[in-house]
Amino acid sequence: MNRYLLKPYLNKIERIHPSRNEQEVDNRLRLHRAERLYPFGEIFFKNFIDSINQEDIRFYPNVHELKDQLAKRFDLQNNNIFLNNGSSENIRIFYQAFAVKNMEVIITNPSYPMHKIYAQLENSVLKEIEYNGKKTIDYKDIIDSINDNTCCIVLANPNSPVGDIIELQYIEEIIKKASEKDIPVLIDEAYIEYAEPCQSSVCLLKKYKNLIVSRTFSKALGCAGLRIGYLLGNDEIMDIINIFVPTYEISSISSKFGSYLLNNYKEVEDYISLIKSEKLDMGNLCEKYSIPYILNHINTVYLKPNNLNKMKEYLTEKNVLFRTRILPFDKEEWLSIVLYPEFIKSEIFEKIIQFHNY
Repeated sequence: MNRYLLKPYLNKIERIHPSRNEQEVDNRLRLHRAERLYPFGEIFFKNFIDSINQEDIRFYPNVHELKDQLAKRFDLQNNNIFLNNGSSENIRIFYQAFAVKNMEVIITNPSYPMHKIYAQLENSVLKEIEYNGKKTIDYKDIIDSINDNTCCIVLANPNSPVGDIIELQYIEEIIKKASEKDIPVLIDEAYIEYAEPCQSSVCLLKKYKNLIVSRTFSKALGCAGLRIGYLLGNDEIMDIINIFVPTYEISSISSKFGSYLLNNYKEVEDYISLIKSEKLDMGNLCEKYSIPYILNHINTVYLKPNNLNKMKEYLTEKNVLFRTRILPFDKEEWLSIVLYPEFIKSEIFEKIIQFHNY
């Protein structure tokens, strides 16, 4: 027993951190993470680089311009915006504020791994809602799990890794039921911009005081390296969240690029359109070649070609960073592909077709 382990329950928590090899950015194709694999426009990016000055580095950050832009975008006030170091920190703050020792936190299984970790760090009891035979989460199962020992509910919508989504009308039923017991609900919308159609819960913020929405610049907005995340909520619940505000929420460079990107949002919209178009084209080709596939509401798709082991050997030989997953409704591996424009014209997709028909 470690003599410094003053909280014995921490000993039960298993942490997995990305390896150094995965974090290194080089010329390898990165199909293993939901990053933007397509460069920003050259002129767009050069104009931003030219705007950086020494003051952005030497002085403490001023994040109010970005917060004001987000408030205007979502028809909220500045104090309804909580900036933070990415979605992961958003989730951590929510658990610090609302997860209670020995009380239940309702999440789905599977979900983003940090949901489980942060609940464990607060010594809360996890109540995991499983996928059903229809390969979905039944919102009624969530509602039925709410009880007097529920301290909070955390749902990713769309949910990674599966990429499915709970329709807004059902999300509202969950929030409404939780509000009857004053139970805070966090809806993690990291991938919401990819959803088709958009099912964002932001429109419910003024209706339900127990709702907080988590958003990020890391996925569809393409800024994973800048770690820009934010929480949205009404005055009462954000009074609690704002107790946890860091002295300086994000860096000057992050804040500056976030504002710049919102002012030039067509750069984001064009990229999202390309990903959605690529997804549809991939689906058509998978149908043509009878390759099992799962399209979803995130930028990662799943393929299960014949001879998957040969495909894995090929990707390893080509030094491509990739991963496979076993999804909750299947016992076999699926190849997980982070999409980028014209992926279906790549040698990798050609090999998928070739090995499938081998």
